[in-house]
Amino acid sequence: MIPHALAWILASHDEWLLHAAAVIPPASTPGGNTAILITGPTGTGKSTSAVAALNAGWLVLADDMVTVRPNTGGFEVRGILLPLSAPGELTGVAAHAPPLANDPRGRRVIGRPGSVPLDPRWWAIGAVAVVGHGDQASGAATPMSGSQAVQSLWPAMFGAMGGARLRRWFPRAAGLSRLPSFRLNLGTDSDTRMTSTVDALAVIATIVEAQFTNDQLSRR
Repeated sequence: MIPHALAWILASHDEWLLHAAAVIPPASTPGGNTAILITGPTGTGKSTSAVAALNAGWLVLADDMVTVRPNTGGFEVRGILLPLSAPGELTGVAAHAPPLANDPRGRRVIGRPGSVPLDPRWWAIGAVAVVGHGDQASGAATPMSGSQAVQSLWPAMFGAMGGARLRRWFPRAAGLSRLPSFRLNLGTDSDTRMTSTVDALAVIATIVEAQFTNDQLSRR
């Protein structure tokens, strides 16, 4: 009930509570000033992607719940500061984390609110990644169309069951889908899943950085 009540309050300010993760590359790497918004249904790999990014030194805004809002010329995102949860088989920061109580998926809780370095600021969104489990050993990122992206963004909003709020959310979801959008497939090899996920996220960040540079040059 709490997320849905929060979503109702935020929507009145044109801020939208999404079931999504958001990560940012290190400042010294391509795309280091924009966020990748990671969407997908429960169990498809949002937390895995966030924990993989955290292990690799990326900024993590959240692994499960974020707020997005329009800004001049685009959108920005801020995380809801909750503890990260991650599948029990992950390594790195998740390896020795305590189990999440009564969780049928066997996830682990990584820290308490404030104990994991989640970034609380608003960040411009540079790309949308729709995460899922792939059928190859290593993770990969491939471009996807805006129409495909909006099919994931549409139900990501908490309370997206109908009514006036959903009708107001649709143009925002459509706007987000016009950003560079990608299919982020997680690898099947559990030994390399974390590193190959970060490699795939880095590919997205590099493409976004290149497109931004080209856009800047074309405006001169």
